[in-house]
Amino acid sequence: MGRQNVDIITGYAQDISIKFSDNELKNTEIAPILDMKAPGMKITRYQRGEQYQSGRAKRQPGTEIETTLVERDSVTAQTEQYAASDFITREDLRDAGLPTHLAPPIDLASDSLEKNAKDLDLGRELDVSSHIFAETFVDGNAGGVDVGGTWAAAATSTFLEDFDTALVLLKKNGVSTMNLRLAMDFGTFQKIKRIDDIREQLKYTSDRSLTADALARILQISKVVVCGAIKNTAQAKAGTDNFTGGYVWEPNAGKGWAFLYNYVRPTKKSLNAVIQPRSRLDNKSWRITESYWDNKKKAWFYDSMEETDVLTTAAAAGYQWKDTIAD
Repeated sequence: MGRQNVDIITGYAQDISIKFSDNELKNTEIAPILDMKAPGMKITRYQRGEQYQSGRAKRQPGTEIETTLVERDSVTAQTEQYAASDFITREDLRDAGLPTHLAPPIDLASDSLEKNAKDLDLGRELDVSSHIFAETFVDGNAGGVDVGGTWAAAATSTFLEDFDTALVLLKKNGVSTMNLRLAMDFGTFQKIKRIDDIREQLKYTSDRSLTADALARILQISKVVVCGAIKNTAQAKAGTDNFTGGYVWEPNAGKGWAFLYNYVRPTKKSLNAVIQPRSRLDNKSWRITESYWDNKKKAWFYDSMEETDVLTTAAAAGYQWKDTIAD
């Protein structure tokens, strides 16, 4: 390969890779990242049946206290490593008026680091969305309840009725309403902004237009997450700009999607419908970038890596809809 002097980028350069984000990418707003102590770590799940009944029992003086048997099971995270790479050629350095025998300065290398970060982040967005689309949550339907586009009509939308059905079912399954979030694709949100019942309720608030925050206040939940990330369904090739845009968060193109779910910061005993476990790499970082000079290709390469997974940890803490705005 002709590689020389492989270095792990740290400090400011590494921060660029970690902190770069596209504000349209919402995967961590739906499936929070869980930092694992070791790959393959087991995650304990306490069963609802035991949690929602009292372990109290009568005790006579001098008798042994009965021990409550806690029902639990576990899931095992199986993180896999994902990588992205970019390079800066000797000619790129020459054309930038820089010494060709030295490593690229950070302002030039940052383009490569950000490109890698975009690839890794968009990959996670695709992984989380496809995982959720294939899951069966508390609604009992693989892929969610098909509402046949009935949320779209301004005068007869079933959005609020369907939302209330989901809210009541989640509550009956032990999910507090305090940490509920509603995620939906951009097209569905645009339709909901025009629903007569929602516009009527907006009149009684201080909001002048229906933003995601305003809708959350009307629904009395913690947050509404509008998912507008775009994917290219065409395959761009070298020398071309082939592009066919589609929403990442639509299981069926143009038909809409939504997901009501419990979301909190992951802790030892937190309740999340879906999480993203991640493992440390060999230098103890969550995401690393290595740089090296390839003498045969006359280029500096930047390889970025991370190790992640997507897990459903509480199917009873989520409710999903599909085909929200079109038949």
